[in-house]
This record gives sequence, structure tokens and C-alpha cells, in this order.
Amino acid sequence: ALRNVPVVIPERANGSLPIDGIVGTVVLYRFMFTLDYPGGRLLLRRDTPEASNAVRSESEAAGAIRVPFWLAGDHFIFAEGTANGVGPYLFLVDTGMAGGGFSCPEYVVKEAKIELPEEGFQGMGGGGAITVYPFTVNLTLGEARHDNVRGLYGALPPGSEDRHGFRTGGIISHGFFRPFEVTFDFRFMTMYMRRPAATD
Repeated sequence: ALRNVPVVIPERANGSLPIDGIVGTVVLYRFMFTLDYPGGRLLLRRDTPEASNAVRSESEAAGAIRVPFWLAGDHFIFAEGTANGVGPYLFLVDTGMAGGGFSCPEYVVKEAKIELPEEGFQGMGGGGAITVYPFTVNLTLGEARHDNVRGLYGALPPGSEDRHGFRTGGIISHGFFRPFEVTFDFRFMTMYMRRPAATD
């Protein structure tokens, strides 16, 4: 049970799914939480030093990959990764990006030699209609790797790579994380990423 949680009421709801609400990072970082993609579960643990130490020991024993992260503003999670072996870049970890696992600015497309199709498709962004170009890319986050992740170029507004006061390499999202159990420990600013044996 949580009390005094800040709430935002949107003017409109996009999409066809009957979503009654969105739980974001500002709520989740009050816990140690695990997004278990293969298991289809969200696990919440109380944020205590004992729980943090236990999760670290369990993760290390299970061979999980440890990925440090940083927090910008009140909820923007950043971690270092690569695109097609180029980098490192600071990626915004945003597990809610619809339809893909990665989006990046033009300079990353050029540096990582990402091949874009000649024609894109129309989509809706936060500011209205956009043209999006799908591609595939090999990504890492720390030492975690996932190849042939679906990316979407054009989904980010121009100049978004510098909006936080430092240069970023784009958004890494659920298309990358789907093979993993991902635990976020905000006490030690660490993600633990593990592929369950059934998905190896």
C-alpha cells in the first residue's frame, strides 16, 4: 500500500487497449522491482538494505549481468550500451516504448551504420503524426546483449539527444529486455539482468 502518490490525469488516452492507469518509475523506485519478461510478472520487494544485499547475492549466484545506471531528473534511467558494436552511448532505459526495442537520433544511425528503408510508415508521437523507419540492430547494455532488436527511427523529436544537458544515444526499451529478468536496485543504482534457463 502506498500513500500520497503524485498522480497525473492525461487529457486524452491513446491506443485501443482498455488501460485504467500507468504505474511509472516514480512509484516503482520506492521498491526493489523485477520486470520478469519471460515469466510475465512484476515482482516488488521492500527497499531495505537486507533485501538489496540478498538480491545482489542471489543475482551473482545465478550469473546475472550487473549493469550500473544513473538517474536524471526524477525518473529518467540511463545506462551505457552499444549499437552494432559502436559506443558506448548513454541509453535512456524506457521499458514502455510501444512497438520496438530501440530508437535513436540521426548521429547514432550514421555512426552505427544502421540501414534504414527508403520508405517509412505513419505513426503517432507525442506531438502528432510522425514518419517512422523500422530497422534491426544489435544492442548491448553493459555486458547484456540482444541481437536483431527491432528499432524505430523518427520516433524521437529533433534535439532530444541533448535535452537532459548531456548527449544521449537514444532509448532502449522492452524489445531489448524481453529475454531477461531485470531487477532494478535504486539503493545501489544497479540493474541485474538474467536470462532464465528456459529461454536460453
